[in-house]
Amino acid sequence: MGSHVLEQSTPNKWPEWDVPGGQLTTKGGVLEVYMGHYMREWLAEQGMVKSGECPPPDTVYAYANSLQRTVATAQFFITGAFPGCDIPVHHQEKMGTMDPTFNPVITDDSAAFSEQAVAAMEKELSKLQLTDSYKLLEQIVNYKDSPACKEKQQCSLVDGKNTFSA
Repeated sequence: MGSHVLEQSTPNKWPEWDVPGGQLTTKGGVLEVYMGHYMREWLAEQGMVKSGECPPPDTVYAYANSLQRTVATAQFFITGAFPGCDIPVHHQEKMGTMDPTFNPVITDDSAAFSEQAVAAMEKELSKLQLTDSYKLLEQIVNYKDSPACKEKQQCSLVDGKNTFSA
């Protein structure tokens, strides 16, 4: 067993996918077609599109992150939402890299900003009541029998310490 966090969190075997990590599965593509169809029906109910017709040119713009999974997801979604219509999915030219549109980067690296950001995250975390959720998750994944518990004596998600950095 590897050292990956998920593998360490349960004695159970995680599903194996038929595609490499970061790529859309066949099932994922099928589900996106269904989701697109559902959204098309909703848009028609709202009077925003006409059922059975392609939208007029330049009224629908699809833009995806430039990763295989997100471009494929958008393509399947558009296929379900607008079957037979010529609606391209736009993305950065260079595939395999994060598009800044979807990956905002903090450029203020000052100590003052870092302290302010960490304090804000800790404040928001303190408002959350996660104990019951962590306990339920421990039961679902059988955490007490996990490698994390048996090998590293980390047997409680509730007692885990969250840390932030900026």
